Amino acid sequence: EALHASEQLKKANVFLAVYNMRFVKPVDTDLLIEIAKKYSKLITLEDGSLAGGFGEYIASELLKLRFSGEFYQFGVPDKVIEHGSPDELYTFCELNADSIAKRVKMIMA
Repeated sequence: EALHASEQLKKANVFLAVYNMRFVKPVDTDLLIEIAKKYSKLITLEDGSLAGGFGEYIASELLKLRFSGEFYQFGVPDKVIEHGSPDELYTFCELNADSIAKRVKMIMA
């Protein structure tokens, strides 16, 4: 979904760098330092719970690095989620490409 959103955003002249961090632990600290130095706005995207998830872990690491930019987390909200197909759930949680692109445009505005 992130790659599809990135392609959509290119058409609107908004360019993203998409990184696949692969593992929560151990986090690739060298890569995180490189990203934090290069960009002033960072977004984590996870198809898991925001509460206690990857984004929270990255937020704590960014604090240690004294990251002074903006940080956003996209993921599954901490509330009851009804059953549905993956596409329905991604749309409901705003994790589909269209929703991601829309949210990124708002951040970049």
